[in-house]
Amino acid sequence: MLVHVEVELKSSSGIDWILSKLEEFTDVNTSWTFDPARSKRLADGTSDEKAIVLTKCHEFVQIALLIFGSSSKCLKVHNIVPQCSDGLSVETYNQIAASFVNDFKAFSKGENIRVIISNPNPSIKDIISSNVPRQAFEDYLNQHPLSFHPLDIARLDSFICAFARYSKKPMNSDLLGAYLQEQHSWTPEHVSWLVNRIEIGLEIIKAYRNYY
Repeated sequence: MLVHVEVELKSSSGIDWILSKLEEFTDVNTSWTFDPARSKRLADGTSDEKAIVLTKCHEFVQIALLIFGSSSKCLKVHNIVPQCSDGLSVETYNQIAASFVNDFKAFSKGENIRVIISNPNPSIKDIISSNVPRQAFEDYLNQHPLSFHPLDIARLDSFICAFARYSKKPMNSDLLGAYLQEQHSWTPEHVSWLVNRIEIGLEIIKAYRNYY
């Protein structure tokens, strides 16, 4: 299952400091260029005005890396856009993202920056990283999940509770749906039903916690 990778830059020094390091990076690594005009336009469209655009020539095509602030201590690559009208294949997108990660890691070695890239071929361990909810979900899958028997529904609800209790990462419904369709041959309708129940279940648990 090949998916677009996600890239995050994290530092306890804050995103303003990371942004300054990205500009320094383009001074050192001349294959990447800081685009101040596009960065300003991009930042003007964000709620906290924290964004930067880096450009590079990839196989004779100019591409732009669009990086936004996702929290006070994290920047995230939100898109990689070619200058031409044609989009990038998943393989090319991931290749460019990996190139940026490798280059920036080399530049920022020893600095207070974590550069994280997700798995382009995620397994269930990547999608549900916490052990307890992952085991609960595998128990649900290994029975008869599409029979919609009350016991199967109960196993799914146990997973939802375990995910709410133990998982530190939010649910990525798109990845879970893609995994079920590719690895377990679920139909889009069955995926939609499952994702809907999980999302509603997690919202109810969240509301319950806030209420009490």
